[in-house]
Amino acid sequence: EYWTRRVALFGDEKAFLPMTIDGALRDDVDTLRTGFFQILPPDLQGRPVLLHQKSRINPSRHHRDSLGRVILYMLTTVSMMTVDSDERQEHPNNVS
Repeated sequence: EYWTRRVALFGDEKAFLPMTIDGALRDDVDTLRTGFFQILPPDLQGRPVLLHQKSRINPSRHHRDSLGRVILYMLTTVSMMTVDSDERQEHPNNVS
């Protein structure tokens, strides 16, 4: 499902590039910089918090596909943060 969606959003040319502004997101920097979708500090239980501000989107400047790519990037980033956090909590040498 993830890779099917990623290919649909990014196309064959960019779908398998690194998810960076120099890679798969190279055409979406303007959309990313709008801040319409942001990762905030975690809540008190350590869960990631996302903020979506639709008012920051200009439909004449930010194409729907670009918005989708940025959302997928942000969700992927948050999921990796969650995995990293879970691994730290479960690691036997965790002293924090």
